[in-house]
Amino acid sequence: MSIHFTSDTHYMHGNIIRYCNRPFADKQVMTKTLIQNWNSVVRPNDLVYHLGDVSFCGDIETKDILDQLNGKIILMLGNHDRNIRKHRGSLYGGRFLEMHDKQLMLELNSGQKILMSHYPIYNQAFINEGGWMLHGHCHGNEEPRKFKMLDVGVDSHSFMPISLEQIALIMADRTEPCL
Repeated sequence: MSIHFTSDTHYMHGNIIRYCNRPFADKQVMTKTLIQNWNSVVRPNDLVYHLGDVSFCGDIETKDILDQLNGKIILMLGNHDRNIRKHRGSLYGGRFLEMHDKQLMLELNSGQKILMSHYPIYNQAFINEGGWMLHGHCHGNEEPRKFKMLDVGVDSHSFMPISLEQIALIMADRTEPCL
């Protein structure tokens, strides 16, 4: 089992193409490509932490999209996940193993601590003690940081989830303390 992270898929959100300069002809092409990209890196037994803003469509269409995705999903609710929040995921056929509203802490077997949230959280002490902060929401518009924070949204990672191993390589190069 591999672990992956992603955010801001915005399935079926036509305006996100313009807002974020995504290279897709329309929302159907974007959604189809995002599903294909997801499944190209996520296997059926993998775990994906989705840090919010799943879709911009109704419940039935969202469920249809989720049913096409490989892996098990833990969701950190984003600011555009109103329908999912409203129904607490009950309409989505158990596609979410867990759902969280604000933030989630993960500690790996190695002892590495990872703080996850839809929004970036600048926790100086946590980062300076070696923790990693993973977030979405910024759509790649945050300036690259030297300290251990990372936007895991699809706009920053070739429109697909990023693996834990890839994140570890990125974080290995980030040594400057959070000021």
